[in-house]
Amino acid sequence: MYTILFDEAEERGEKLVITLMQKLYSLGRNEDVQKAVFDEKYRNKLYEEFELLEKNK
Repeated sequence: MYTILFDEAEERGEKLVITLMQKLYSLGRNEDVQKAVFDEKYRNKLYEEFELLEKNK
């Protein structure tokens, strides 16, 4: 399960999206960027691919 504090959610979410987009652009994965913007499930798959989510133990 993934958890974050409510007060930090917005800031963390923005940083998470920016980090993902930077990684994708640096790899030339422009189509993935476009799809991730509109598809939350796909975006979450990419977060896992790049190990950007912290798992709560």
